[in-house]
This record gives sequence, structure tokens and C-alpha cells, in this order.
Amino acid sequence: MKKKTIKTVDEYIAVQPANVREKLERLRLTIKKAAPKAEEEISYMMPAYKFHGVLVYFGAYQNHIGFYPTGSGISAFKKMSSRFMKDRRERCASPSISLCHLR
Repeated sequence: MKKKTIKTVDEYIAVQPANVREKLERLRLTIKKAAPKAEEEISYMMPAYKFHGVLVYFGAYQNHIGFYPTGSGISAFKKMSSRFMKDRRERCASPSISLCHLR
């Protein structure tokens, strides 16, 4: 049986476990607040936010949520990401900019 292709951010979030959906929705709202003109899409099988190019991607994994800013997104989301990464001990080992553990 072929896996369903996710086409929207709503679909991406909807297939995640309930505790993860809540965190993804908060992250989504924070991104939309920081970049209200950015357009949502699925790129590389993850939510992506574009405004004159991709600003940021995020993805849900078994034990963490990853936040992947591009070069242009790093400065735009610097304040937001600092709230999530209070110190090195809270970060996941891989990838280096994961936001939170899900356990």
C-alpha cells in the first residue's frame, strides 16, 4: 500500500500524535507571528515557510521537533529560537538546533 503524500501543513500536523500536534501548532503560530507574509508549503516532506526564499523548515521526529532556519531565516528567527533553547543541556544531540524533546 502506498503512503499518502502530505500536501499541506495542516495535513502534516494532523498525522502527528496529539502531544506533538500541540507543540507543532504553537511553533507554527510563532513562525506566522514572526513572518506574517511568509507562505506555508511542504518542501522536503516538511513544513516550510517562504518569503523571498525559504526562511525556515520544521519537522517532527520520534524524540524531538527540529527547527531548520536557512541563512535568511536565522536572523529573522533569532529571538524566537532563543526562547526555545535556553541552554545547551536542553538541546538534543542531533540535529544541533532541535527545539525540544518529546519524551
